[in-house]
Amino acid sequence: MTTVASTSCGDLVLPLLCEKKPNVLIVDLYLTGANMIECIAKMKSHLQYEPIVVIASECSREVKTILNNTVKNIIYMDPALDYDYMLDIVRDTANIQNMTYVEENGGKYTENMYLMKNITVLLHDMGVPAHLKGHGYLRDAICMAVENPLILSNMQRRVYSEIGRKEGKKPANIEKAIRTAIEVSLLRCNPELLKEFFGYTINSDKGKPTNSEYIAMLADRYSLWLA
Repeated sequence: MTTVASTSCGDLVLPLLCEKKPNVLIVDLYLTGANMIECIAKMKSHLQYEPIVVIASECSREVKTILNNTVKNIIYMDPALDYDYMLDIVRDTANIQNMTYVEENGGKYTENMYLMKNITVLLHDMGVPAHLKGHGYLRDAICMAVENPLILSNMQRRVYSEIGRKEGKKPANIEKAIRTAIEVSLLRCNPELLKEFFGYTINSDKGKPTNSEYIAMLADRYSLWLA
């Protein structure tokens, strides 16, 4: 990735976006000068495409509601988050959307790209580091489960083998990498979010969720968001 411009002045953000046409905008809502929420809202009328917007500052539920209704591609990041980890998430999201001069497709992405982008954000919320090999495998598995929940009845043949064929890896390696990503997620994710997502599967009697349970739960959660 290349930094094409930077500024600490809110008044310069929109002019720089129009001039440089970046694929990603990382912004603090509390820059001096222009109201950044209004600035972000104006992007649609000034740009012929929609960049990924990364909000690198804390914001209220009300502000998130406003931004979610204004921006299609938005990620909220904890300001205290490790910088390299943040770049991993941004890089992964940008790669999924294949945003090499988005003017060519008017900022419209295929349904599969939209699904993968949202699953990437969900995995970020669950604490799965983007640099892990299992991150991509886990994302693919969840996307597959969203499109066809029945595949989870045979993880070995319909998930690990399928991803393995695509990646040129043995199914056992896919399974192990996904398990590692899930283990990291269980350590890094907010305990309240884990409880909300997995309920009884996270306790001393039941133990940790299996790969299929984890994938099924996130696929179900994504489907509920769409409902």
